Amino acid sequence: MIEEQEWKLDTMKLLEAFTLFHKQHWQYSSENGSRSELQALMCIKHMSVVRERVGVKVSELSKLLHVTSPTATQLINRLESAGAVERRPDPKDRRSVLLALTPEGERRAAHAAAMLKERLEGLAAYLGKQDTEHFTRLLLKTKTYFEQQGNRSERQEVEQTC
Repeated sequence: MIEEQEWKLDTMKLLEAFTLFHKQHWQYSSENGSRSELQALMCIKHMSVVRERVGVKVSELSKLLHVTSPTATQLINRLESAGAVERRPDPKDRRSVLLALTPEGERRAAHAAAMLKERLEGLAAYLGKQDTEHFTRLLLKTKTYFEQQGNRSERQEVEQTC
């Protein structure tokens, strides 16, 4: 009985920690855009650098951001209206478009990257080397756990429908 009570207490502590973490400064918004807009700009920039070509498809961006295509389209429309991204024809597929950063989008992405770097460096300094490494391992382990749970849920849904 004691183990069950401790488990419930630990579960409640985890829930509280996740809730507090989520409510902290991660709900970032500035004159450069909302958190989701800045995230999208950084993804477009990152993928352009990694692939050594300008532009990302809307479907690729929605997968990277873990959002639906309609949500990604709304986000892109806001960024396009703000002059941060532009749609360009895909030279390999005339039916699709590529999203590219404008000079304004480049500026916003650079600012967002600098802010993120500053926050993470501050966190690492606050935690210290050992705690930073431990925290990183725990976050990666947590991510793996939730991915495995998601895969189990998807398999169960498929099994139930078959």
